[in-house]
Amino acid sequence: MGSERAVLPQALCTANEGALPLELFSHSEAHDAWFRAKVLRALEDTRPDVDDADADGTFESAARQLCARLRQVIDEARLGAICA
Repeated sequence: MGSERAVLPQALCTANEGALPLELFSHSEAHDAWFRAKVLRALEDTRPDVDDADADGTFESAARQLCARLRQVIDEARLGAICA
């Protein structure tokens, strides 16, 4: 189970990269090589597994920060519209 859990955090790194490179959509060999490299890197990862509660807390904290920033941007936009 440890190696299976290691794949998920590395696979999520794709989200941090923003998007798949464009060439991976049109060339299946390029996508296959990219995906295999991601999986191998994840399987070789020796970091300890992250507890589910810790992962949930991390994502919850990030979601709260994002919502707070979004509220701030919306408030600034409303203030700008009022003062314009």
